[in-house]
Amino acid sequence: MDILIKKMNKSSWQKIGKKFIEMVIAIFVLMSLTFFLMKSIPGDPFEEEQALPQEIQDSLKRHYGLDQPLYKQYTQYLLAIMRGDLGPSFRYKDRTVNDVIRQGFPTSALLGFEALVLAVSTGLLLGTWAAFRENQWQDRLAMFMITMAIAVPSFVLATVLQYVLTLKIPLFPPARWGTLSHAVLPAISLAALPAAFIARLIRSNMLEVLQSDYIKTAKAKGLSSRTILWKHVLRNAFLPVLTYLGPLTANILVGSFVVEKIFNIPGLGQWLINSVGNRDYTMIMGLTLFYSFILMGTILIVDVIYRLLDPRIKV
Repeated sequence: MDILIKKMNKSSWQKIGKKFIEMVIAIFVLMSLTFFLMKSIPGDPFEEEQALPQEIQDSLKRHYGLDQPLYKQYTQYLLAIMRGDLGPSFRYKDRTVNDVIRQGFPTSALLGFEALVLAVSTGLLLGTWAAFRENQWQDRLAMFMITMAIAVPSFVLATVLQYVLTLKIPLFPPARWGTLSHAVLPAISLAALPAAFIARLIRSNMLEVLQSDYIKTAKAKGLSSRTILWKHVLRNAFLPVLTYLGPLTANILVGSFVVEKIFNIPGLGQWLINSVGNRDYTMIMGLTLFYSFILMGTILIVDVIYRLLDPRIKV
């Protein structure tokens, strides 16, 4: 790794620094847009089925600073963000957005990590299998599986798995979170779609690499198929997949909101869905900001790794 880092010249680090500044600006713009969009939504975060007395509503608004002009609310929100304070929840007493992230993110990240490992490993195996059996029944079977995984939404797959493998064939628990068996079905539901995309990318890239001149030269030298696969084919075929792994990692690690809701997993997805229904403005803005930070941060890391693996590629 040290040798790879030394290969990056001053220009490369300048480009990475430029991308970092662009990331900060993008997060700032997204944060501002989210703030003003939340303020433009009709309704009140303190509305309940039975309306509160006007005096109590006014008191709550004063307590949370919602009675102040919009520019003051925005300024205070920016100052709080700079301190790392995402604000209190409007609907859950004595609970802040920071508390929710500390509580929910480890669960979402653990589930996401399991799904990410499953997606990458399955995609690599399926794509490699299809590429080396091009136009044979194995290739057609793999492409059928890939098409099905792309066509079926994750929440539909989650519901089917839950029905078949918990109700009809009780192999796994239907919901909740605790043991490894609780993570199997939601991990499969989250991993199916990205695994299909990775398999399709690997297949197309490997077919292109296998037809290149240096692979033909390696075969002419008498190198074994395993050596050609590991030393030449996979490395070059996997590089384009890295661009997909950036947003994929962020999406999976933060958590799939619908899948977590179906399996009743106490991750960030549950909180975001409930906060939208409750008009919990600070919760929506805080989780959106947290997600955007994870997303853009992983994309930046992938850009750096891309450069390290192939210095010819411009970051």
